[in-house]
Amino acid sequence: MKRVVIIFLLLLGCIFTLSPVFAEGQEYSSGYSEYDSYKRVSTWKLDAIDPYKAKSINPMNMFYPGGRGNNQLIIYTPNSGQYTGTNEFGKEATVRGGIVVSFNGANSYIPPDGFVISGHGKAKTWISQNLIEGAEITIDADNKTITSVITPQSYLYRVSNKLDLVRKTLTNYKSTLPGYDYRHAQKYYSEAFDKFQKAQYLLQVGQYQQALGYINSALLLAEESFYYS
Repeated sequence: MKRVVIIFLLLLGCIFTLSPVFAEGQEYSSGYSEYDSYKRVSTWKLDAIDPYKAKSINPMNMFYPGGRGNNQLIIYTPNSGQYTGTNEFGKEATVRGGIVVSFNGANSYIPPDGFVISGHGKAKTWISQNLIEGAEITIDADNKTITSVITPQSYLYRVSNKLDLVRKTLTNYKSTLPGYDYRHAQKYYSEAFDKFQKAQYLLQVGQYQQALGYINSALLLAEESFYYS
């Protein structure tokens, strides 16, 4: 039953996130490429960067854990220390190299070469609906906004991360669990990796819709592999 629920939720996610912006057959405006039609762009208000270091920007919320108030979206850089100091009532995304690499619920580690996006309430909802692993993040400090761009490459990155997790799990179990039966997990992993490679090629040659189909299949197979691992 657990496996059925996981697959059902993944299918729902892929149905809504892999659809192009334009309807089939619609013409693109001047300067707008087919690749752009598969991008999903969203911008949100930025309340503060490193609130404890800039109390004048967010003075009314200093008593909240991490200085993050109701419905606020905060950016924590290494200037805030090693951890965000937030509570469990929000959602956080870790960004390195301008790319979302992972998610956490609270008190996230702040990478020395990146930052953490932290949201509560409406900002938490925005993070949940508009960020995935692989999303490209841009911060406009002057206008106090943050922008997320999800592209076909973002979905490919997401699958790559899942495959890497499965591979490490299988390798660990093979070496530490005598008699471990990895055949089912390995089978699904191999199928997922094959579709991942096909998706990579299709993106390179501009076959975006086909590529997204393979990405979808690869993600489902990777989840199957992880379930059996």
